[in-house]
Amino acid sequence: MAEQLATVVPLVFGAAISPTVLTVLGIVLVIVLLVVWVPLVFYAIARRPASRALGRLGDFVNNYSRAISFVVCFGFAIFLGVKGLRGR
Repeated sequence: MAEQLATVVPLVFGAAISPTVLTVLGIVLVIVLLVVWVPLVFYAIARRPASRALGRLGDFVNNYSRAISFVVCFGFAIFLGVKGLRGR
């Protein structure tokens, strides 16, 4: 499958991408999609416990949304600052 994507991606993005990079991107995509699919499957299997757990998670995110945003933005700022100072 990586070889098939390696032939299609240059047509879309205009650059050659190695199969290794495509494999890493595929793994990242799976991890990102797990954030969506795990709660959906959890809710489909056990609605009442999932409702309680996801409700608590939603309350936590709503209560601490500013702190979460600050940590994520500060983390990216540090990352980009270090990357810029290193010259890469």
